[in-house]
Amino acid sequence: MSWGLIPWSLLTHKQMTYGELREQLMCMEEKYLHQTVTLYSIADDEVVPMYETDFTDSEDQVIPDHFVLTF
Repeated sequence: MSWGLIPWSLLTHKQMTYGELREQLMCMEEKYLHQTVTLYSIADDEVVPMYETDFTDSEDQVIPDHFVLTF
């Protein structure tokens, strides 16, 4: 049996799908669409810029074959 840690934020906060994110972006005012994509950590109360997008490998133990935002 193997054990893995589940990040605290996954247990305590609602998770958003990419479809829900797309809906949010489609409703945004144009002025916000030109801003830097910024991620806010509820746990750490800090913001970090997003750098790019990527996909995890199909062999990834935590989230296989998943689209991710990197920061």
